[in-house]
Amino acid sequence: MHLIQQNLLDFMANNSIEGLTLREIGYEIGVDHPQKIQHHLNQLEKKGYLRKEEKGGGYITLDEPVKGIINLPLYGMAQCGHSELVDITATEKVSLPSKLFNITNPESMFLVQAQGISMNPRINDGDYILIKKQPQPDYQNQTCLVVHNDTAKIKKSC
Repeated sequence: MHLIQQNLLDFMANNSIEGLTLREIGYEIGVDHPQKIQHHLNQLEKKGYLRKEEKGGGYITLDEPVKGIINLPLYGMAQCGHSELVDITATEKVSLPSKLFNITNPESMFLVQAQGISMNPRINDGDYILIKKQPQPDYQNQTCLVVHNDTAKIKKSC
């Protein structure tokens, strides 16, 4: 682990960084460039030592690092049932453990959020659906995401 990362973890173990600027955190651990603090906070999050709080933008330190965390883009909603226009730009990144979902190539994966109830009982309104990008559907799978005329739909047995 990089010395700055260890110093950040040590500082955060005894102090809250909530409300502190990157420059102030850097001053406390002897780093004079705020960009370095941001970079190493990002690295600690990627390594599973930190997790961003959902509200407030702070960080939660984890007792044990979570191994194999990847960040996948979340692309808005996909209809289950009747078609509607959906947002096809990534709205945020969602962290997932790659081993749990057997993800070996994160660049080929993304998430959408299900909207509608026609896929019940397996997929419910609001569920996150993990999608593997591929040029042709794999007919052995039971569901797939189809995009046609800027409309994304989750379909059974494509």
